[in-house]
Amino acid sequence: MLKPILGAACLLAAAADAALAEQGGPGAFKVVNVSANDVLNIRSGPSVDHSIVAELQPDSRGIVVTGSCRAQWCPVQHEIGSGWVNRRFIAREGLKLASLPSARNDAFAPERPSRSGNTSGQSPAETAFNFFLTQGWSEHQAAGIVGNLQVECGPAFTCSNGSGGIAQWRGDRVTRFRQIFGYPFSSASLQDQLAYIQWELTHPDSPWKDSGYILRNARDEVSAASLFDQHYERSAGTSRGQRISNARAILKKYGGRPAS
Repeated sequence: MLKPILGAACLLAAAADAALAEQGGPGAFKVVNVSANDVLNIRSGPSVDHSIVAELQPDSRGIVVTGSCRAQWCPVQHEIGSGWVNRRFIAREGLKLASLPSARNDAFAPERPSRSGNTSGQSPAETAFNFFLTQGWSEHQAAGIVGNLQVECGPAFTCSNGSGGIAQWRGDRVTRFRQIFGYPFSSASLQDQLAYIQWELTHPDSPWKDSGYILRNARDEVSAASLFDQHYERSAGTSRGQRISNARAILKKYGGRPAS
């Protein structure tokens, strides 16, 4: 099954890169799909694991794509700096890259600085909590998600990708990650896995989107942890008390702080 998927992914990526080349040239691109109070991060490499070297404003133009894109990341140059940006958020006048066939991750929101300005020094749990806040979840809903992940993967998210990652994915859910991101789950970073949870909860093509709809109805961390366990993790329920306890601790530790 993987050979047809890999072949299709390569063809789609090549088509997108060809489209980028046709649009190329100095000042060919601008920032798109970024809200007025947000920024698009330029990173030192092609993933969110790399450091932020500059921030493009929502109205930024004059962006040059300097080479071939890798999965959802493209090398760019701008007067404020050069590096890599998510291809979801750049486009030529009149064309959005999200419409290209290889841009499969169109449910992801633009990167936002965490409440501390960056994720350095944060625990994995705090990174996850802040990530889900930037995706529009409430504090108690984010706490419910993270409390569950701590049961699945340990309080410090110490499980390996080989064991199913932070949400203990199995089977077609692991295969689907590759279809969406363009590389195997074994290479997934923490941020990739968080983004995949967001995709499963919210994307119209996700078989798990109903669990996201249900989670939106949670009005406190107890119901959020319970609903995420019942409808997303679908565990036997034996550790639900621990999931709720974790959610309470996460909300107490990281919730209720003003944005910096």
